[in-house]
Amino acid sequence: MLSARLGAENAANVLVVGAGGPAQGITKAGRLQPNWRFTAIDPSQPMLEIARAWIADAGMEERTQVILGSVDDLPNEPTFDAATLIGVLHHLPGSEAKQGILEAISSRLKPGAPLVLAGNHYAYASEPLMLKAWGERWRMQGATPDEQDSARC
Repeated sequence: MLSARLGAENAANVLVVGAGGPAQGITKAGRLQPNWRFTAIDPSQPMLEIARAWIADAGMEERTQVILGSVDDLPNEPTFDAATLIGVLHHLPGSEAKQGILEAISSRLKPGAPLVLAGNHYAYASEPLMLKAWGERWRMQGATPDEQDSARC
């Protein structure tokens, strides 16, 4: 979607919110879009360390700024050409927190910039089978048992 909207040859600054884990949104898009730069932000240090390793393995370190924190920690000006928020909203408690992160992202996007949004209906913690599947996903990505535990929200 972002490639279709931003154009394959254009330079772009992309904000990736909740970037911890295998950083597939960065590594896969980065391979296809050599003119894109990424800002990866996540509040989980263990998950961000996993992302750093994947970004390094993909040779994307020079094009990716990795930040431990939340969107509110970023400058409050429209500097991004696009943003992604994938697999994050269901981890946030209540509609106020969800609305807050969406507003924070929106205020940092240039006018007309796209936001790719995807999430689950329930938090994994409320669904034992989903929680177990989440742990298995991280195990298949090479996460240690401690990293798997920290990924379960």
